[in-house]
Amino acid sequence: MKKIKRGLIITLLGATLLLGGTILLILSPSCFYQHATPYKQLVILHNQALAPELFSIIDTSLAVLAQSELHDPSLSFYWCLADGGVYADLIETLLGPDTFRAFSRIIVSQGAFESSVDLFRKFDQSLSTRQFLTHALVHNLQFAHHGFWDANPLGGHPKWKWEGYAEYISLVQKPDLTTLFAISADEKETYHWISLENGQKTIYKHIPFLAATQFCLEEKHMKYEDFMRDTVSLEGVLAEISSFQP
Repeated sequence: MKKIKRGLIITLLGATLLLGGTILLILSPSCFYQHATPYKQLVILHNQALAPELFSIIDTSLAVLAQSELHDPSLSFYWCLADGGVYADLIETLLGPDTFRAFSRIIVSQGAFESSVDLFRKFDQSLSTRQFLTHALVHNLQFAHHGFWDANPLGGHPKWKWEGYAEYISLVQKPDLTTLFAISADEKETYHWISLENGQKTIYKHIPFLAATQFCLEEKHMKYEDFMRDTVSLEGVLAEISSFQP
């Protein structure tokens, strides 16, 4: 019995150390990159030379980010590029494929830049770097605002609100609400890509999230805290939109 307990303690200790080491690696991206280039609120971690156009993308993204109630110019973030290092691959292995990953104050690109850094390639799509960088930064702001235990996934906030808010803020040109609602009523695959205004794209799954968020913020004039605390369901908001007369 003592041997069993000892073996169990050793196993648990080993698992704890492994988990702790993994978390430490995830939260130490600078260890994986050759270069760290600070620019405004971002520190860009990279292995290859940076394209000059990247800085204007950051300028635009930060300007859009400033529209959020959660905006805090004192915060700084790490942007980890997928330019030949192992960190982006590590994050994709641990957390799964995505366009950008955002946690704590870290953003990880998971797609490769195309001929122009304005666009990156992921899931066989050409996507706006500025749009998805801003989306990720909004999640960073949410994490800073809510704190570790109250930020998703631990916070348990409805996904439609968590993603819908980031999607809404990230769009320079907001789609027409009626158009969004009509698109949400179509029957398409969850990860079918939808083209929006100004070269922006999102997946079909996010269209009802975006429509409901836009309705709550623009038509119901909710502040962020009211929006997140409101108990109405996604279906409830969509029902309100269906009878809405602007």
